[in-house]
Amino acid sequence: MRPIVLAVTLLCASCIPAIAQNIRQLLDDYHEPRPGWNRVYSVTYVVEGTAVAASLTYLNDRDELQQQKEIKIPWSASFSMKQGTGVFLRAEKQGSQGGDLTVHIHVDGDAYWHSEALGADTIATARGECCVRPSR
Repeated sequence: MRPIVLAVTLLCASCIPAIAQNIRQLLDDYHEPRPGWNRVYSVTYVVEGTAVAASLTYLNDRDELQQQKEIKIPWSASFSMKQGTGVFLRAEKQGSQGGDLTVHIHVDGDAYWHSEALGADTIATARGECCVRPSR
């Protein structure tokens, strides 16, 4: 019985360095940031259309909700944002005049998301997460 116990003990002792190396590698992989996580993206919000004015609500680069009333159309604002930051833009037509609204979110100059408020609709909203492509 002793030779078996000794053999198992020696076998396990020889595995410990390999197990320790695997654990070290797993920990290194866990603490390593995901690719692009620290990258900064240029995010631009755009509101355009035939409506004269709109009330806007949007998330800025500090993840703060901003509200502006009676903004003349067209309007745009740009921010530097990191991956994972929420992006949100909502425009609501103001006044009794008709018109359409379209909101766009661009990331590094490329179209990311858009929404339209046509005819009787009064609100256009675009949202997502910087800078993960939304699925429609």
